[in-house]
Amino acid sequence: MEQNAEIKLEVSKGPQQVIVPRVVDLPCQQAQQVLEGQGFRVRVDLNPQGVVRIQNPGENSQVPPNTEVVLTCL
Repeated sequence: MEQNAEIKLEVSKGPQQVIVPRVVDLPCQQAQQVLEGQGFRVRVDLNPQGVVRIQNPGENSQVPPNTEVVLTCL
C-alpha cells in the first residue's frame, strides 16, 4: 500500500435486530401466524389449540431475524 493512500472502511453494528411483538392472550394459531409473518420461527409447547400464556423471548425483545419464539399455550 502506498503512503497516503485512501482507505475505505465500512462499519457495521452487527446484524439487524427486530422487535418481538406481544402475542400473549392470542389464540396459539393466530400468534403463530403473526410471528411467522414477521419472519420468526415458532415452536408451540403444550396445547396448540389453546391460548398463548407465555412467550419467549418476551414482547419488545430485540433479537436477530429468524429467531425462534417459543409459545406456551394452555
